[in-house]
Amino acid sequence: MIRRSQSPLLLLLPALALTPGCFWGDVDAGVTFTVTEKNVDQYLGLLYPTSQQQVWTDVFSDRPNLCPDGDECDTDELERSDMLELFLRYESTRTRGLMTQKGDLQITSHLDVGAAFKALSKDSYGDWEYMTREDRLAGRTGDGCTGEVGGADRTGVGRCILEEVQANEAAYKKISEDIRLVILINLPGEDDVRSVACQDEPREFSSTDWSYPRSLLVNYDATGPVEIDDDETVYGTADDEPLPQCKVEVYSLLSVATQVFAGDYFGELDESNDDTIEEARDETDEPLVGTVVLDELTLPDEGGQAHAKGRYSLAFTAQRFSERDGAVTIEGSFDVDVRVDPEEVEDPDRNIDLDPSPAE
Repeated sequence: MIRRSQSPLLLLLPALALTPGCFWGDVDAGVTFTVTEKNVDQYLGLLYPTSQQQVWTDVFSDRPNLCPDGDECDTDELERSDMLELFLRYESTRTRGLMTQKGDLQITSHLDVGAAFKALSKDSYGDWEYMTREDRLAGRTGDGCTGEVGGADRTGVGRCILEEVQANEAAYKKISEDIRLVILINLPGEDDVRSVACQDEPREFSSTDWSYPRSLLVNYDATGPVEIDDDETVYGTADDEPLPQCKVEVYSLLSVATQVFAGDYFGELDESNDDTIEEARDETDEPLVGTVVLDELTLPDEGGQAHAKGRYSLAFTAQRFSERDGAVTIEGSFDVDVRVDPEEVEDPDRNIDLDPSPAE
């Protein structure tokens, strides 16, 4: 089991509160929610309206583990039939870019969920065609969606949800919940925590110091790879010190309704990702999971309009769910004008003694 150490950047959470105002930019992406019987109630008011709560509960409840192809299989080949990867198109012009008081680049975008359902309907649910694939448990045909039908004979959860949304489009288009994505890029510069590990880091920075595209790692909540022995590596246990702040590249969170999903450390939950961190920096065509690629960056006072453009592929885990049942992935691109707005982001409180007295 992977345990996380407490990171200093978690103190940034209260600093990310936004005030109403204008937005400058756009995001074009897609977000995928892992919905199961264990967490379906957490998405009430976000992915489905209150009026349809019982329908969603019935669709996901009492689903057994089944063989993926419908035939006989070994026990270790059984798959959960209550699991659905629900995709929503994340296109938003409600996106802002700003420089924090600490000199970091913050990209914040908002998605109106009702608008996402309207786009689905307008496109004849083309993005949800995968829900009807019969080679997946979620797309299997069956005799019904409720628990009154035997588990092996039930229609897959994907087909059930597609039919439910199509039958009640008006209710889903009225959902007013907001999804908020925050990407905070820690640009090199003066550190507010002057640890020994950061003494040799640069104190000044301009965007011309980098070549683009530049691949950055989401790594705020871990120590980085810690080698236990020759065969095992973990990502930050309770006994390990977190990464020094000068080594943190990207901090990211996704707020959905009452849930806050924390961005996973690069590669931590992607078992198929065999690339090393060094190789990830060279991967610019398709960002690897847990990376943000800066394609362009012009900082304020460098001449012309301050601007940031980039791509990302991020994985998140809800603080209240298990890793498997609280997963959200989002990948896409941002294109924003950047402004200096110190009133938007307050510097976090830090109770750190930079000159501690010797222990008695």
